[in-house]
Amino acid sequence: MSGRLAAAAAIIAASVAFLAAGPAAAGGAGEKAPNRLLVRGQEFDLTLSRAEIGPGPALIQFQNDGEDPHDLQIRKQKGGATRSVGELEPGALGSVEIRLQKGARYQLWCSLLNHRDLGMEATLKVKRKQPSAG
Repeated sequence: MSGRLAAAAAIIAASVAFLAAGPAAAGGAGEKAPNRLLVRGQEFDLTLSRAEIGPGPALIQFQNDGEDPHDLQIRKQKGGATRSVGELEPGALGSVEIRLQKGARYQLWCSLLNHRDLGMEATLKVKRKQPSAG
């Protein structure tokens, strides 16, 4: 049971860090903070913190909420390079920075064994324009 408590504590810590970083994560003056997305994976499902995100730089965090190792692969639906968060043990958190193209859709999936076939996939939609600040 202590393993489950440690995993729950890791999930809570990741969620708090994800929410706390917000816009303050931008480097210097005039730099735009990256969009942020949390993807939670478990047997056999991927859950996105939101289904749509703004274009431009993004920080995608992957939390393995499952009991088995999982990874996260990300690729634009119309092709291109695949970005990834490597294989993570249960309770672990990883991240990847990516530049999202406006109006595009991205496929996200776990590439281990037959996890994708069992339902570990999701689609992320990128907005056509950034919301106005203010």
